Amino acid sequence: MTGSNRVESGFSQLWTCGRTTYGVSSGKVCYGATIKEKLECRSYENFGVEKHQFRIGFSTQAASIVPGMDDKSVCIDNFGKKYLDGAVDQYFKEETSTLKEKDIVTVAIDFDELNVSFYVNGESVGEAIPLPKTMQDTTLFPSLGIRNMPFTLTTESGEDVFLPEGYTYIQEHEDKVRGPVAPESREECEVVMMIGFPSAGKTTYVKKHVAENPDKQLVGDFVLMFSWLFMSFGYGRFKFCIYILPIRAVNLYQNSDPASHY
Repeated sequence: MTGSNRVESGFSQLWTCGRTTYGVSSGKVCYGATIKEKLECRSYENFGVEKHQFRIGFSTQAASIVPGMDDKSVCIDNFGKKYLDGAVDQYFKEETSTLKEKDIVTVAIDFDELNVSFYVNGESVGEAIPLPKTMQDTTLFPSLGIRNMPFTLTTESGEDVFLPEGYTYIQEHEDKVRGPVAPESREECEVVMMIGFPSAGKTTYVKKHVAENPDKQLVGDFVLMFSWLFMSFGYGRFKFCIYILPIRAVNLYQNSDPASHY
């Protein structure tokens, strides 16, 4: 499966992110992604926005959809940095500078040792990262976020596919866990968007509404919108808050066969 983003009319400056339909909560499981050719697009360097970005790791279902934005995800990016507990730090070894076209990134999670390891082209790029307590005793999902850096996802072993010793690719893992079930058609999907002044009660209402309706999921919050808007086009340009509440979970990949969603 290949993931990409739109580049016209400023879309190139927004994060394009997603989690897989199936997650894991036990064993030693991995997946990978091959970075494709960067997309050419308009630059917003005057806003301090990086034109090409790529993040890959694991997150909980409750995490921000943008990997690395909170304490419910762990990931690395194309600049060799790691994101843990919502903080960023250098991760790659000195001999590994940045990720580039055709690099293959493998992410391996060990639920026995409670850590995540990263490999580039079959070579380790840093020490295993311990899972924070907020990511333990729960199902974790492969997560990716890109800005103009398309990728091809690898979820099963095969010829010339790097497999860390003792690990199983997620598609072949017997105990993988199904995430939220998608509606059978787009016509069944509904999104509620709340717009209002700060402290008007938007967050209070949404949290109460989700708690009372388990079949509904909050997929947007201030962190998400902050990532989409402020980080994309510069600080101080937007003066209102937006929250998104889909009535039923929407499958990320819109594939006709739910069993093939990885």
